Formats: sequence, structure tokens, C-alpha cells
Amino acid sequence: MPYAQSPTRVLPRSSFAALAPILLVTAVATAQTPPATRLTAALDSAARWHLATARLAGLSVMVVRGQDTLLAGSYGMADLDHQVPVGPATVFALGSTTKQFTAAAVHQLAEQGRLDLDADVRTYLPELDTKGRSIPVWRLLDHTSGLAEYTALPAFGSLSALSLPRDTIIRLISAEPIRFEPGTEMIYNNSGFFLAALIVARVSGQSFESYLADRIFGPLGMADSRYCDERALIPHRARGYQQGRDGGFLNAGSINHTWPYGAGSICGSTRDLVRWNLALHGGRVLGPAAYRRFITPRPLVDGSAIRYASGLAVHEAHGRRTIEHGGAITGFYSMTYFYPDRATVISVAQNSQGLPPAALADSLATLVLGPPTDGGTAQPADLNGLAGRFEGRRRGGTLTATVAISDGRLRIRLGSDSTDITPVFRGDDTWVSGSRRFRFVRTGRTASELRVDLLWRRGDIYSHLRLRRQSTQ
Repeated sequence: MPYAQSPTRVLPRSSFAALAPILLVTAVATAQTPPATRLTAALDSAARWHLATARLAGLSVMVVRGQDTLLAGSYGMADLDHQVPVGPATVFALGSTTKQFTAAAVHQLAEQGRLDLDADVRTYLPELDTKGRSIPVWRLLDHTSGLAEYTALPAFGSLSALSLPRDTIIRLISAEPIRFEPGTEMIYNNSGFFLAALIVARVSGQSFESYLADRIFGPLGMADSRYCDERALIPHRARGYQQGRDGGFLNAGSINHTWPYGAGSICGSTRDLVRWNLALHGGRVLGPAAYRRFITPRPLVDGSAIRYASGLAVHEAHGRRTIEHGGAITGFYSMTYFYPDRATVISVAQNSQGLPPAALADSLATLVLGPPTDGGTAQPADLNGLAGRFEGRRRGGTLTATVAISDGRLRIRLGSDSTDITPVFRGDDTWVSGSRRFRFVRTGRTASELRVDLLWRRGDIYSHLRLRRQSTQ
């Protein structure tokens, strides 16, 4: 089971369009209602709409702007068997939201001089076979290592239910070829964060679990947060659910948390995720230099910009600077946005894998920050040489993009999608559609490659994919 998987349902319409009924209700509120109260009512309505439309068992939402908590909402059930409602302390499995905590632990050790981020990963994991490649530690944290993804390997399926030493995963990865030359592509990969957690344990001299408890959760007052343990008694823990064929709920399968580890094994509440974001971006986790390195994406070796740093996507979308990450693990989704220019945190967690929480988080951002904008111009000066079919690696397989020119507009169809994307031109052969970015690389007049940069939306998963031309139209 991947610990941050791409959502399986496609949004039927944009989150802003879906929010229209809520905005209408808010617009007709009486003039005597204080603005803050109207905003909270609109945020609450958006959360309730998501709970009902996505058919979720339970949902927790926190929206904080500056010193003001605009919404601390608990909806539905944390445990359907015992009819326990979601509350402010409800603990959810956070999936790949874990990755930023793993990365922070690595950066803390580097700041203390106990670990060198630029050192080859074999300095700390000498038994890892990298097929002669030098992979600096920091490449484990931005999905550019080129190492095999352990959760996607057939052999992992048979061992994931077993209790084995964690260095089993090192042997599993070592037996696989390098997927791409380190630093030439960015393809979402749980292996880097599993290995990073092993490094934290070896360098710190304590278990990864206890390091997080002692150095992050405890000092920051994150009382609801801990390493997930399927055998432990965890107060206020939500149960995960999947939707049955009849529209009801089924208990999600249990997870052996030996294996998600640094890639996806943290449990916590939305109020703790807000505490974490305020502490991390407020200078209470890392010093200024270490923090800048933590949140600054490094380009690929050919200079291509990516939008992922250390367990966090760092980007501008819809005219907003955003630092974010989502997570998915059996029965659970989570998503947290931090808007540094507006000192705003939006955190959503749900214990059902229906409609992913990015839809709700985007709607909440629209209410708090205003409507999104795409910017750009209507069309570029030159569309020649762009049309054709492009193909390249993606997580768990390949991705094909079909590019066409119709009515003077560029249209892109990804994989088996049934509809075309009509992106907006941003200059330098770069096009934008919502959170997706497309950049053509030309050889002469013809595009020989299409770079597809994805965030965690609409079936996408954080990646910067390199698709090569296969044919022309």
C-alpha cells in the first residue's frame, strides 16, 4: 500500500464552482451579522458540504489566520462501530504528511553538525547498493534519488504483513536497478523517506519514533501526535473506512506500521498540524539558515525548476504562495496548506477515502483568501512544433500526453483522462492549468520533450515528469 497515493476520484467540477451554493447562502446573510461570523459560517458550510458530498464517515478541519482561529470544526464519526464523534483531539493516520517530519529530523541533525546533507547516502547506509551512483542525502527528501520505490515492488506485497527487520527494505531496494540518473527527474518515491528515517535512527542513536517524540512532538506541545502503532492504545484514535458498494462504509484494512515508517506512519490531529506549521514557519524547529534550506526546492541537474523541497511542496498556484503536503493511507486522507504571505494555515483530515481533501482545502482557501487566479496570456506567439504524443515514467508506470492544436488553442490529454486540458500560456514555452504546469523543451523548432509538473490534485501526485516525444500529429 503506497503511503501517499494519487486520489482515485476525479473532481466533477472545480472546487470554486462547487462552492457556489455556499457563497450564495453567505451573500444573503443579514447585514447585522459580523464579518468574522459570516466567514466562519461559510467555512463551516463548506466543510459540511464536503462531508455529505464525499460521503465521509468523519472530518476534522482547522483554519487559522494570524492570531485568529476562523474554524475548528469536527464533523461526523471517528468510530462508527461505537458511535464516537470526531472531536478536536481526534487522531487520524496522516499518511505522507509524515514526510515533512522525517525531513525536519534530518535537517535538525544536519544543523547540529551530526549529519552532512551533501554526503553520499552510503556514508550512513553503507549496505545500500546505488549501482555506482553518488546520491547525496538531501536527494532522499525531494524524490530525485532515482532509487526504486519499495511500495511498488511485487516483493513488498508479500512481506508487508510480516514483522521483519527494517533493513529488509535496504536489501529490497538494492536488488533493483536505478530508475533514472539521480537528479534528472522527480518521481514521487516513498523509499527516500524510509531510508531517511533509518539515517535519523543511526545518527541520533535512538529509534526514529522516540526521536520525533523527544525532539519535535514533545517540545512543540503536540500532545495528539505520535508514531502510529496498530497494537498500541491511542486515545481518541479514529478508525479508517472505505466506501462499500451499497454506499455504506467498510472498515479499512489494518496496516503494519513497521513499513510506512518515515514515509507515512505519523498519527495526529488537525490542531497539532496547525501547531506544527506555526512552529516550523515561525522559527521554532530550525534556525534561519537551516529553515531556508528546508523549504527551498533545488533544480534538477539540467536546471529545470521543481516545486518540492524537503517533504513539502513549495510553489505558487492560483496567485498564492503556498507550502503544502497531503497524505493518503488505508482509510485516511489529510491535507495541510500554509500561506506564508497571509500567515494562514488550513488543515483537513478525514477517516474515509472518498473525495480527497484538496477539494475542500481549496474551497476554504477561496473563502479566506479570495478567488484563485491563473494569470498568463490567452495564447503564445508560436504553437508550431508542439503537437504530438509524449511518453515517460511516472510513479508505478508510464504517462502518455497527447498534445493537439484546436481552434488556435493548445489542448493536452493526460493518460486515460476523458477530457482535454486547455492550459494558459505563461511564457518561455510554459503553460499552466490550475496546479499543473507544462513546459515544452524544443530541439530546433520542434518540442522534443514535455515536462509535466504536478501537485497533489485530481489524480496527480507530486512529481516533475520528463515525457519524450514519441510521434507527431
